Amino acid sequence: FNDESQGNLATWFWDFGDGTTSPDQFPVHTYAAQGTYFVCLTVTSACSYCCDTWCDSVVIDASGYFNLGGTVYAGNFPIDEGFAYLYRVENGQIIDVFASFIHEYGYYDFFQLEEGTYILKAELSPNSPLYNLYIPTYYVSVPNWINASVINLQSNIWNADVHMIPISGASPGSGTIAGEIHKDGSGMPESFPVQHVEILLMDAQGQMLSCEYTDTHGSFIFPELAYGTYTVMAEVTGKYSSPAYVTIDEDHPSVTDILFIITGNEITLATGEGLSATGDWVGRIFPNPASDMVMIEIAPVRAENVSFVLVDQRGQTAMESIRDCGSGNQVVALDVSGLKAGLYTLVIRDDRGALSVRKVVKQ
Repeated sequence: FNDESQGNLATWFWDFGDGTTSPDQFPVHTYAAQGTYFVCLTVTSACSYCCDTWCDSVVIDASGYFNLGGTVYAGNFPIDEGFAYLYRVENGQIIDVFASFIHEYGYYDFFQLEEGTYILKAELSPNSPLYNLYIPTYYVSVPNWINASVINLQSNIWNADVHMIPISGASPGSGTIAGEIHKDGSGMPESFPVQHVEILLMDAQGQMLSCEYTDTHGSFIFPELAYGTYTVMAEVTGKYSSPAYVTIDEDHPSVTDILFIITGNEITLATGEGLSATGDWVGRIFPNPASDMVMIEIAPVRAENVSFVLVDQRGQTAMESIRDCGSGNQVVALDVSGLKAGLYTLVIRDDRGALSVRKVVKQ
């Protein structure tokens, strides 16, 4: 409850209409049951000669609605200023987005949310002195939405804490990595640049080096990099993203033709000079629909582990299998006989993060 009284006040007295009271100026009260309550606030001036009372009714109808909150940390301390974003997931799709300002001491809260499945993301405000030191981070502490811990909201949760991922910083050098991100024009002859898309830069070991946002032309740039191999990825909540693997050296000190394309629920890479392609390594999936076994044609460029994840329409992982695959053409069999009938999203990813997303129907 908020007190909006004016003047030099000394005391506050809240009557919540259920037999309980509070002397706090801004109390928090939990009702034990649903219903309509007559709430009154009485304030007294500092001189004790004047008092006033204001009353109003409050309707409590909490069936199927819950609250969510937590603290966002940078290192061992709460952040000073930022934003929390909550994405509701239904039938495998993000259907709603909520935003909350992160208060002093790093706390955020969302009230009266429908029971359901949610993905949580926190980011620092540009006004924060920590802004360039941490990347936007999903609950509990991952850089991309696909690996975020899903929150199944079936009761009030007040400890959904997020631990921001620090930026280690790239070693300085003479190299440059740059590119653009466009949205497919849906049949139009041209695509369109997309502004304010988060672009992540990692080293070959997956260490987070930098985070930039595309400008009004859809462009991004990572200048003054040491020679080496890097991973560049566009991160948009709800869209499956394929990374670009970029090598810069004395012969090729700059790679400036990276082009990401947003199409439907995917972000794919248009290959240019100096880039490693991530597409076209997954072939047919058959039979589809399937009742017991699903066969998947793949052709990794080298021997590596490949993960196969089936996600149901609620956004939950229904099945996961990691296979040690050789290079070249091969077929991987997945046993789906234990799954319920329905539509699933199959996410296939190799050790380097190369991604392919398909749909599978279980009969």
